[in-house]
Amino acid sequence: MIKHCLSIDVEGFCEGNCESFDIQEYFGRNTRERYEIESNINEILLFLEDHGIKCTFFILGIIAKEQPNIIKSIAEAGHEIGSHSYEHKRLFNMDYNMIKNTIERSKLLLEDVSGRKVYGFRAPEFSINEENIFVFDILCDLGFYYDSSVLPTNIHDVYGMAGVDRFIHSITDSLIEFPCATINIFGRKLPALGGGYFRLYPLFITKMITMTYEKRRQPAMFYLHPFEIGSNYPKIDKISYTRKIRHYINIEKGKTRLTKLFKQFSFDSAINILNNNGFLEN
Repeated sequence: MIKHCLSIDVEGFCEGNCESFDIQEYFGRNTRERYEIESNINEILLFLEDHGIKCTFFILGIIAKEQPNIIKSIAEAGHEIGSHSYEHKRLFNMDYNMIKNTIERSKLLLEDVSGRKVYGFRAPEFSINEENIFVFDILCDLGFYYDSSVLPTNIHDVYGMAGVDRFIHSITDSLIEFPCATINIFGRKLPALGGGYFRLYPLFITKMITMTYEKRRQPAMFYLHPFEIGSNYPKIDKISYTRKIRHYINIEKGKTRLTKLFKQFSFDSAINILNNNGFLEN
């Protein structure tokens, strides 16, 4: 049976959009955002326990520093802890040393707080591209086993590496890439099964895309955020109508849609999927 990966990028709603919105009063590590993250994670852990699902949480290092109880709760529930860098800043705006320092700092904090080894990494906003592929070498040097920062597409205004394989593969001699899911339509790879795409596409389309992975005997990588599953998120009026659609459409339907997927497909953490399918055999 093919198991797919459910991954959750642990960040606040505003925190995750700090380089997209120009509404400064909403940003910053404040009490509201910390409560948003904690309440959503608690809700998600109960939801996953009810369905017997294990997943991968890619977590910002600053959350491990300021809210270590969240990381401990996730680890104690048996889920995988991955790194989402230290702060939610796009890596392609940083130089080599800044990138190495922020990733290393995150990894050390997460491992110290959770008591678990961190095997996987996902860059904020998938911010590894053709201009900073040296990040893969940094990940190898820091002892990561796999990366999940690549979304193989060229249609997004921020991220994408269209030439990268859609399926799990070796990105370097010692690093596996578990790319986020796409669908190939008329020779173009379109993002799927994550974030706004998960909310925007009708559920039957999501199921069809997942079935295409199953037919290829390939695990698919889903990615969501705590505010897309939990019920706590800020309602910001001072953004454009387009962004309101982009960030809020079907945001209240996360658990309902996942429940239906859990009945049809099997899910596990990224590290378990990679181990059980022989990708990490050395």
